[in-house]
Amino acid sequence: MRARASRRRFAVALWSVGMVIFSPFMASAEVDSGSDLAVEISAIGVPVLPGATYTVSITNNGPEPLTSATVVVQLDRHVGLIGTNPPSPCPLNTKAATLTCSFGVVPVGSTASLRNTVYYILREDRGTLVATATRTASVPADPNSGNDTDTATCGYWTPGIGNPWPPPVYCSLI
Repeated sequence: MRARASRRRFAVALWSVGMVIFSPFMASAEVDSGSDLAVEISAIGVPVLPGATYTVSITNNGPEPLTSATVVVQLDRHVGLIGTNPPSPCPLNTKAATLTCSFGVVPVGSTASLRNTVYYILREDRGTLVATATRTASVPADPNSGNDTDTATCGYWTPGIGNPWPPPVYCSLI
């Protein structure tokens, strides 16, 4: 669903030779409202188990302060579990392979970030792990949905026999 920006109309009063002319039909201007949120996701591989640490960020480009927002991260189907020390700020739904990140107040021009470590059960020799973050809700509404999604891709490979386990996981943004 595409959020629409609310628009405010206001009338302009004209002063001319001591006379006030007021008409909402003579002149008007529209002012955008809402919180234009830019979503970003970055990823780095974890050194001990096959997994990645994802950082989900939102930047409030204004014109209004953000009250709340939800970003859902669609993970690769190979997701196994989430790191719990410290507790994850974004709950994991293993069946849907999603993280749900809830953000609170973010002033105009500011960025808020949440970090999560996710571990995967890898069965192939080589592959990629794709994570896509998408803003699904925000208050006030987001007038620009063009920057509400971002993707991070991690590649992995399984070492040959006699090499250390787990497989290396490397991440790159696309």
